[in-house]
Amino acid sequence: MPSTDTGSQGPIFWERLRKVFQTSTDGQSSPDDPQRSVVIAICLLIAATLWLTLTLDEQRTVVLDAPTSVVNLPSTRAMTDLPPETVRVELKGQGFALIKMHIDPPTVPLDVSEESIDVRGALTLPEPQNVEVVSVSPREIRVPTEPRIERRLPVRSRLTLDLPPSYEMLGPVRLRPDSVTISGAESIVESFSMWSTESQTLRDVRDSIRVQVSLSDTLDQLLEKSISTVTAEARAGRFTEDSLRVDVEVSGVPSDQNLVALEPSVVTVKYRVLFEHTFKAKTAPGFFATVSYEEIRSDTSGFVEPEITVPSDLQIRDPKPSPQRLRYYTFVTGE
Repeated sequence: MPSTDTGSQGPIFWERLRKVFQTSTDGQSSPDDPQRSVVIAICLLIAATLWLTLTLDEQRTVVLDAPTSVVNLPSTRAMTDLPPETVRVELKGQGFALIKMHIDPPTVPLDVSEESIDVRGALTLPEPQNVEVVSVSPREIRVPTEPRIERRLPVRSRLTLDLPPSYEMLGPVRLRPDSVTISGAESIVESFSMWSTESQTLRDVRDSIRVQVSLSDTLDQLLEKSISTVTAEARAGRFTEDSLRVDVEVSGVPSDQNLVALEPSVVTVKYRVLFEHTFKAKTAPGFFATVSYEEIRSDTSGFVEPEITVPSDLQIRDPKPSPQRLRYYTFVTGE
């Protein structure tokens, strides 16, 4: 029965390894021999392990960035400036311990109750590590604070709508909610009169839209906001050009004053109208042109310009009369 003594496996392994290298040197093994590749890989692994063990056991010096954290900040106070996110720390110790520091660097707590924070004194290394702090940079950190206040601000839209030709907005962009409460240091909060959304462009808008828009992250780490997004609502529509002939009336003529005649007494009003309002605009009673009697009395040129009124419930824009100036005549009333 063959022996199962594990102590005899070592000589057998080294004997096989010797035969592989002997065969290789005698030219009896090809470069593609899988057994030869395995042996080379094992040798490289052993060499790398020995090198790593010897190297990590030596005393070395490394420089790493240690993150900071603010502690002991009262709820009634707020920072006016952000401390550095990391500090540069030079450490000396064994390689194994320094590798652990790189994987999980120590944190530097910044106690805002202190006027000036000694970084080296605040840095605490985990025990036991056998690691020495050689130097830190910066050596001191100040975290200025002020009384914390709140303020309600209107939100301004920075949403841009890209419309196709002949399309126009039917009103301004509406935000819901239209205001935000910010909280932070007094001097910072008082410097704001409004809060903007992030810039965003919506392309090929042809109808109603409703989108979520994020508020800008200005001084996000120094200020707190009651909301982070708002809902933007807007509506666009296609407009077309049209015209309508309307009579021109003289308004405000006292009963005891001279009669006034206009030439011409009918004008053609050209305008742009929402496509679905085209027919309504032709028959709407609120479409008319007038000239003020007071304007005629104060005029010295002999011509006046009619004022065009359009129905308030229709989307009609840029009404322009043709002709734009009318001649007027006055007639003395008989007694």
